[in-house]
Amino acid sequence: MKKRIILFCALVTSFLSAHAHKNKFFKTTLSHYLTMDDAVEQALEHRPNLEALKFATYANKSASKAELAEYYPKIRLDSSFTQQSHQDYPANTTLLNTDQLIYSFAGPLQRYKRAKLVAEQTEAEREVQKNNVRLETEKAFLQAWLVQEQQKTIASLARSALHVFDKAKHEHQLELSDKSTWFKGVEDYGSSSSQVEQYTYNVASAYKRLEFLMGASISLLSNGSDGAAPSPSTHLSWHPEKVTAQHPLETYYTHALRHRPERTQNEKKIAAEQQNIKIAQGLRLPTFTANAQAGHVSFLGSVPLGSRSDSFHQFSVAMSWPLFDGLVNQYQEQQAYANKVKEMLNQDQTILTIKQEVQDRYFALAKALTALKAQKLQYLRTNNDFERSKQEFEIGQISAVDFDVAKTTWQQAQLDWLARNIDVALAERDLMFVCGYPTQLMRNNHEIVS
Repeated sequence: MKKRIILFCALVTSFLSAHAHKNKFFKTTLSHYLTMDDAVEQALEHRPNLEALKFATYANKSASKAELAEYYPKIRLDSSFTQQSHQDYPANTTLLNTDQLIYSFAGPLQRYKRAKLVAEQTEAEREVQKNNVRLETEKAFLQAWLVQEQQKTIASLARSALHVFDKAKHEHQLELSDKSTWFKGVEDYGSSSSQVEQYTYNVASAYKRLEFLMGASISLLSNGSDGAAPSPSTHLSWHPEKVTAQHPLETYYTHALRHRPERTQNEKKIAAEQQNIKIAQGLRLPTFTANAQAGHVSFLGSVPLGSRSDSFHQFSVAMSWPLFDGLVNQYQEQQAYANKVKEMLNQDQTILTIKQEVQDRYFALAKALTALKAQKLQYLRTNNDFERSKQEFEIGQISAVDFDVAKTTWQQAQLDWLARNIDVALAERDLMFVCGYPTQLMRNNHEIVS
């Protein structure tokens, strides 16, 4: 049994050292202190889908400008050589055409507005994805921070659990304890051993997850000088936070419906379909255009110069009115109207979904806060017991093994306390996410706890 627990401790140290060694294969290496905001910023800069949406937005904006450019004048130069049957020599005709669209009820301005709304939809989608990346990174950071804080405690817990188990084993061999006490000792030791073993997997999962999201490696451990114990090379800097007071549920509803980018997406889709209705209606109305043309005709060969006028120009304004198109535009208008109603219903559904998400996260945070309060009482009681045991050990009232029993209980309470703090932080990040990360709410909702 003793060899087993020593093996677990060795696995923890060797795994962390190997983890740091593998980081040299990453393109970017982070060192020193890393905050949650730094991690989020790094993740946002290294997410391909965000870059893709950035260029999609640029493409849609260019498309909208291309639509509006239809109102700019069009200038065209045409030149041709012709040979007719009654001409001895070919003629060269050069024309300069200028076309200007004066106004169309279904023209560039209406299509520009529609294309602009599509670009704004893409921008809103990028904000949706940015929030998703932010939440993923924040959660990964908090899990990695918990692993970092557990590092010293988990190794100390392994040693203390071994001492406690040795005592129980010795008492059992000397028949100083009954079977229930022995089985309880085995159970406690197995639980502690399992926790140590599980820690190595938590390290791999937490740090690899954070590295993946950030697109950069994190040097967890570096060897100390003169044979000293390994020390963190990259320290995840975060202070446990607490919610000073949960606002009424309606407050979170208000912020979510105001800041969630999905709402913006819905509004832009509805507006785009309304623009499609206007375009379909405008196709049944007249279009006004202007044209200016200047030309020159020259004959190649022996035609005497000045025998005829070889230059001309003209200007015209035209109106085109489609009186009947077989009801095509009417059906297009009906289609756009149906799509608008569909998007309005989708917006109603989005509102219901957002409210449901806010409600679920709100009560999940309340539950986590309640568990934290209960854990705090247990942690304070265990801490007081440990301080008393420390004093009793110093004056010789209890043995080193008895002190290890109290220490093990205290260390387990430490781990549980850290875990409950992270549960609250994760629940809080979930709530801020479904509210659209409102800056004012986040600023007013927290205070740093020393």
